[in-house]
Amino acid sequence: MRFEEGPDPSKSFSALRIKDSEYQVRFKGRAWIAADDYEVLRLQTDLVAPIPEIHLQIEHFDIAYAPVEFSRRKFRLWLPESASMHISYRGHRYERVHKFSNFQLFLVDTQQKVKDPVAGPSGGK
Repeated sequence: MRFEEGPDPSKSFSALRIKDSEYQVRFKGRAWIAADDYEVLRLQTDLVAPIPEIHLQIEHFDIAYAPVEFSRRKFRLWLPESASMHISYRGHRYERVHKFSNFQLFLVDTQQKVKDPVAGPSGGK
């Protein structure tokens, strides 16, 4: 599936604030979605257009997702397996790559007990 943010700044997904100025960052990209269970498999984003005022030419993200099994609770989630970022800013290129593993599941079981309020010493409210 392809997507692209519209030009309306009131509906902007992201903005950069540099000193006293704010710059709308518009994204376009692609999402790979499994046809059988609709899980997001991969997501890529790029700038719709460079932002010459701040010398931002490229901002590219690529996130790959994979199923993670939590055997203790027999639970499966689709989580990021890897994420990479490529930026071209003020004539410099930056790249960051992250790999994710050894996920831990944190669950909290809660119970709620509702009781009728107890009358105060005056017998009323």
